[in-house]
Amino acid sequence: MKPHQSMGKNSQRQLNVDLLGRAFYAGPARITVSRVRPGNPHQVIIEREIDGKSWALPAGLVRLILDRARTRQTAPLV
Repeated sequence: MKPHQSMGKNSQRQLNVDLLGRAFYAGPARITVSRVRPGNPHQVIIEREIDGKSWALPAGLVRLILDRARTRQTAPLV
C-alpha cells in the first residue's frame, strides 16, 4: 500500500483488535479494554471493573499505558 492510500474501515478497526481484553491497574481499580469505538477505529473503549464506568481513549495512549505497565512488572529488582 502506498502512503497516500487510505486503508478501508475494516483494516483500520483490525489495527486495534489486539488490545481487546488487555488490562491494567489504576490504583485499586482494574481497567480493561472492552471494544474498539465504532465511530472512530483509532479509539478504544475501556471499562473500570469496580463500577462499570466506561470511556474512550486513543488506542496509541492505551498502548503506551499497557507497555509501561508490562515493563514495570517485568523489570528486574536491583
